[in-house]
Amino acid sequence: MRGFRRFSTIFAAAAFALASGVACNDNSDHGTTPTGGSLAQVELGGPSAPVASGESFNVDVKARNLGFSVLHDVHVHVVLPPPIVIESAEVTSGGGTVSSSNGANGGTADFSFGTIDKNSQSSGTIHLHGTLGGGTNNVPVTVTAELTSDEVHAGDAEASITLTLQQ
Repeated sequence: MRGFRRFSTIFAAAAFALASGVACNDNSDHGTTPTGGSLAQVELGGPSAPVASGESFNVDVKARNLGFSVLHDVHVHVVLPPPIVIESAEVTSGGGTVSSSNGANGGTADFSFGTIDKNSQSSGTIHLHGTLGGGTNNVPVTVTAELTSDEVHAGDAEASITLTLQQ
């Protein structure tokens, strides 16, 4: 019986490790990392069709805690490359603050969501537009996001989406 329990324990640990590995390698629009009873996830959502040059569009940001413990001091850093320009950004659920800026190398939006309870999420929206120069068309731009917290280290929960700007 003792050998069976040891085998069961080893099998359960291997199954958890495999499931955790699968969860960390999902689609590029969201990244998930297991951490100390938490399962932190950052997700980006944007237009699936090409966006016309000069027209406004949104990128949605979600920070999720899918685990059974609390995430503290949650931050999501979003990088938006040129020619995308941030018009405004807002926290839409869960509370917190956001700051944004535009520069020669693109824009950034920094969400501070504070504490995210188990099985909860906080979210925000970034309002944007992109303007293409004459003679350019179908330009892909990749937006990236990284979630960090007291429990989640830089590089552990990342996401990206690629949008297409057209004339």
